[in-house]
Amino acid sequence: MRPVCVPCRREMRPLKNGRTVETQSLGHGYQLWEGDEWVCRGCGTTVVVGFGTAPSGEHYEPDYAAKVAKWKPIVLDGGEV
Repeated sequence: MRPVCVPCRREMRPLKNGRTVETQSLGHGYQLWEGDEWVCRGCGTTVVVGFGTAPSGEHYEPDYAAKVAKWKPIVLDGGEV
C-alpha cells in the first residue's frame, strides 16, 4: 500500500528514491537517514517514508560533513514529536 494523503483521500506517488534526512541534536547534525519521497498529486504535500534500520551516516564519522555536502539532506528542526 502506498502512503495516503488524508485531506485529499488519494494515494501518493513516488517523487524521489533515496531522499536523505538529517536528524539534529543540540542544534547540530547527528544522523543521516535514507528514505523515499512521495507526493500527493492533489495538494502537493510531500512525505519521506521507508527508512532503513540503520542510519547511513553518523556525526562522529570523519566523512560526515562530506556526505551532508553531497547529499543535501532535509534537516529536521529538532522539535518534539
